[in-house]
Amino acid sequence: MKTTRNIVLTLALLACICTSALSELKSSDAAWRSASDHEKLKMSPCHWDETGRYVRSYTPGAPQLGTCYRPGHPGPAGGIIVYHKHDGFTVQGYGNPGDLGYFASYTAYYLEAMPDSTLTNIAWSTTRTKIDGITTFFSADDPLASLIGNGRRDTQLLVNHFTRTGQRGTAAQRCADYSKTNSGTVYRDWFLPSAGEMNEIYTMQGQVAWLSPQRGAAWFWTSSQTDTNYAWQQHTHGDWRYPRNLFGGFKANAVGNVRPVRAF
Repeated sequence: MKTTRNIVLTLALLACICTSALSELKSSDAAWRSASDHEKLKMSPCHWDETGRYVRSYTPGAPQLGTCYRPGHPGPAGGIIVYHKHDGFTVQGYGNPGDLGYFASYTAYYLEAMPDSTLTNIAWSTTRTKIDGITTFFSADDPLASLIGNGRRDTQLLVNHFTRTGQRGTAAQRCADYSKTNSGTVYRDWFLPSAGEMNEIYTMQGQVAWLSPQRGAAWFWTSSQTDTNYAWQQHTHGDWRYPRNLFGGFKANAVGNVRPVRAF
């Protein structure tokens, strides 16, 4: 009798567990069906699947939601992924609909940097002018020096300013005009990285050979400025004199190199 009662209690417990699990599954599935695409991405971390692919899906075996990219590995445009944030980061938008170069803010998950040995000996500007609206800070210890998601907006502000003032071939313009074709797709959404974004490239140079500059190409422009006279450059060889290896380069008479990046 006691054994029978124990079996009944065990079966009842199992039934409760199954009912609870089924309820959670139904609730989870309902949340999944009602979630936006962005929410689904946040609910779906990247993982290695059983075939060895690095993918993003809700559960193992579920439909793939999109390709995952790993820092230090190739990106969709043929560059290298230098930054990944699982829950995304906001890319600051520019202007209003109808404005030249307008784009709305959006959520991105990756920064992809492109190697191009031709983008050297480029000026940040041809005049010494403080550009209104772009990321501006005086100390490399300022929190703005680590900001991610501001480079594309700042690049558009710079391009519009230089176009109005008749300047050509500046670092921001060269990045904004850059295009790359990979696997039949043309990518034109490149920009000059901000100080924070350029620092992500700097931190990856030990893993990716082409991120290390060629001899004599140690200075890379960012879209961030200090004041009227200086814009921030990244010193990729490393120098203890400059916090985070950032230093101010003369806008008007110094030349440097650029690494176009895109946020997606």
